Amino acid sequence: MSKPAASPAMQPSSQPSSSGATGTGTTTGQGTTAQKTAADEKSVMAPNQPPKDKKKEKGTTKRALLKAGNVISSPAHTYTVVKLLGSGGFGDVYLVEDDVLKVKYALKTKFYGAKKTLYSRLKIEAHVLDKCGKAPEHSRKQFLCLRDKGTTADFKFICMDVVGPSLESVRKKFCNNEFSKGTVLNVSKRTLQSVWDLHTLGFLHRDIKPANFSIGLGPEQETCIFMLDFGIAREFKNPNGTLRKPRENIPFLGTPRFAARACHKKEEQSPKDDIEVWIFMVFDLFDVVSGIPW
Repeated sequence: MSKPAASPAMQPSSQPSSSGATGTGTTTGQGTTAQKTAADEKSVMAPNQPPKDKKKEKGTTKRALLKAGNVISSPAHTYTVVKLLGSGGFGDVYLVEDDVLKVKYALKTKFYGAKKTLYSRLKIEAHVLDKCGKAPEHSRKQFLCLRDKGTTADFKFICMDVVGPSLESVRKKFCNNEFSKGTVLNVSKRTLQSVWDLHTLGFLHRDIKPANFSIGLGPEQETCIFMLDFGIAREFKNPNGTLRKPRENIPFLGTPRFAARACHKKEEQSPKDDIEVWIFMVFDLFDVVSGIPW
């Protein structure tokens, strides 16, 4: 895909601190999630080299936010920023409106200033959503539709449907931090179905947690629960259907509270690890204080 130049109407402002978040996800405003890293990676100083200028280094990594009214263009569409929905460690999510269709979407950005292993996560997420969108109708109900993707001079972006708040936000804001048992059973069944459908497509999520599931918006989708944030997802099957060869000494990815034992041991994960973490999540949904002991 060719890189269109950023619209001259785009005038970014300075970056504020990230909004309230749980784990590694962030949910604000209308409720779409923006992926956030578990912790900023520490720079390692090479031997016999002078220390870096921290002020200068900080200035180079500082990214800008878009303002309401800024215009973002892809080869097929043009969008106007309405407002910021959420911020993560290396990107942001905006509510935007298609200038022609007059339909609102969630637009997720990843800036080039982030390390390659981090901003490539947006490419992974776009790949997963594209595969989900091509799945049979009964297998894609729990996944957002990838509407568009593109690049500007400063960042890459993907455009998706807007969803409501995450399960974590709903529990905190509307349920006094506690779901009823009936709600937990209903949510557990729906989220397990989305894990099953993702595995059927050949992907592992590797970051199952309440903050990465959101409810839908509007009469037709308010009973749906959508799986979000595929930035650290991984294909576990080869194109011919065989399993990929396990790697050794895998770096930790995900949220420590909701991480499989294999992840903590730096072992390659498999579908059983997503199920293991889903069980952790269900215990947490039943009892946020003592559901899981760590």
